[in-house]
Amino acid sequence: MLHRIASLLRNQESDRENRGLLFASGDTVPSDGTDGYQTGCLFQHVDGGDGTALYVNEGSITSCDFNAIEGGGYDTPMNIGAFSSLTAGSGVEISSDQTSALNVYSDDVGANIGTSVRGLRSRFLLTTDQSAGTIRALQGQLKLANLVDVTTGIYTASQGYVELAGTHIAKTGSTFSCFDASLEIGTALTVDSGGEACGVHVETTGSGSITNNGTCAGILVDKAAGAADWPVAILAKNCTTGLSISAASGRAIDIDTSGVFRMGVQGTGVPVSTTYPFAMEVHCESTADIESGDTGATAGIYSRYEVSADQTSQCSHIAMFGKLRVKKDLADGAHAGVYGYVEISESGTAIGGTATTTTAAGTFAIEADTNFTLSTGHLNGVCIDSSVHASATISGTMSGLRIKKSTGKLAWETGIAIEGDAVAVGMTVGKFTSSGATTNAVAFSTSQDIYSDGQLSTVEIHGASTGDLGSGYSAKCLRARHIVNATAAAHETYGVMGQLVVKDTTLSHLHAGVIGTFEGHTSGVVSTPAYRYGTACVQARIGGGAAITATTPICGFSAIFNSADALAAGSSVAYAVTNTTTGEWDYVIGVTHAGSGVHNGVEIVDGLAGDTGDEGKVGYDALMKVDIGGTAYYIALFDAGSVTGEA
Repeated sequence: MLHRIASLLRNQESDRENRGLLFASGDTVPSDGTDGYQTGCLFQHVDGGDGTALYVNEGSITSCDFNAIEGGGYDTPMNIGAFSSLTAGSGVEISSDQTSALNVYSDDVGANIGTSVRGLRSRFLLTTDQSAGTIRALQGQLKLANLVDVTTGIYTASQGYVELAGTHIAKTGSTFSCFDASLEIGTALTVDSGGEACGVHVETTGSGSITNNGTCAGILVDKAAGAADWPVAILAKNCTTGLSISAASGRAIDIDTSGVFRMGVQGTGVPVSTTYPFAMEVHCESTADIESGDTGATAGIYSRYEVSADQTSQCSHIAMFGKLRVKKDLADGAHAGVYGYVEISESGTAIGGTATTTTAAGTFAIEADTNFTLSTGHLNGVCIDSSVHASATISGTMSGLRIKKSTGKLAWETGIAIEGDAVAVGMTVGKFTSSGATTNAVAFSTSQDIYSDGQLSTVEIHGASTGDLGSGYSAKCLRARHIVNATAAAHETYGVMGQLVVKDTTLSHLHAGVIGTFEGHTSGVVSTPAYRYGTACVQARIGGGAAITATTPICGFSAIFNSADALAAGSSVAYAVTNTTTGEWDYVIGVTHAGSGVHNGVEIVDGLAGDTGDEGKVGYDALMKVDIGGTAYYIALFDAGSVTGEA
């Protein structure tokens, strides 16, 4: 009979060997210590109210302890298993047969739920200010006893597990996650200085240390063997700061051997503003003396691009690429694809080191070992390329390299400094070809007339004297100094060389390898009392250092006829005097001595027959005046046609 009744009630048949009640009811709850109620016995309090209608015996069969069950729960903690900090066997036994201590199963019963539900809920209500505590609505704890190690597998205090049984779609508007952290703000949240509010908090506790020989991370994003890759490991959106890292003693961000770093996409860049003018900011500080490491340097940003495979496709390989894309007009400013800036601002700051110490807003270096070969092309410390369209309109100044200074600042002592042993050729404009081909030369064109004065130049140097510097100085726009310091020098040596190469061309107008001009602008006075002939378009000067032994004469001017077949036809003149206007040279040759007087000087004076110029002589076609020791001597010169027997 009992078995039949239990079956009809869908209950397990009671053990008849055990005495005591499992269910009871009445208008009075049994007093504590009463005998006859089994542990777990339910007592229905028939005249009870809210929170006092149902009780459970948490005592023993000989001494009961009935406690009210409020709202379907307990007003005292519910324990599954017994707590022990380290004693094995006190908790619920977990094994391959018993895989969990508590199971909560729920489902949608095959229908759309359409509201916010949860399979398990733990709610902790705070109704007053709290301090110095650790409050958790739900805690998962995995504790390892001393010397307990873990090997292959996953060991975690809490897991959010989503199982996809087949093919699924996360449709527009849905958020599909293994864990969800929501911070619901009813009115306002203020986080004071030193306070923290977060969606997920990860910290280490305790006084132990970590020895990391593998992977140890606050958040680890990975995949199981054979599983799909996460398209995005961590995505931050709709936030003021996407990622903020503080108090990192090592690398704040460390990308190992795979993956690239990107900000924005081409055509839709990261927006910058007055508040946030930089897409990326790097502020670092050397607060202690830094010793030279593997690279021999320290940097705010260090980029190393290693080419470890032969490159056969045309592609530019660049370790650091800066590109400024201008689509709208720009106002005044320093606009650049790459900008290097050294700021020396602290009072008393000094740059010490040694004579080789270099401080620069930009430094470029090329390092190559003995096995390197440049088979073709160019190897440049700096390459400045113009990709400006040939039809572009340039109304300002366009320069491949510009050296300037800001208003009121110190001028560069040297605009471009090239150390003597650092180069084979200091500077090249165009390229030499022995065939006389113009392919690699800078071609002259009217576009070089940038000052509208008819002057076309491949190199321009403009200097100015704005005051009297004194006789102890020599100012020149170009100084070319060739030091010959050898036991013997059979090669040709020049301070400056001008070379005009004529190839298949008929020349007119004026042509020379070197030209020197002396021009006046508004007004000018030439006064060189120490030198009678101290002002010239081209000047030759000898001396100024130690005495020179000249076994053959040294010339102030020398015209050398270089080869017998230099001229195919016509004539040549070693020294010629001419004019381009009605003006004339007063003297063809003037010779004087800076010391006691004239020394073997010759002066050719224009004087046609009948001319009674300053010399007061007549009857000659021209005179040659020779001053020796201050005494003037004259040699009469006659036209060849006026002398009998001369044609």
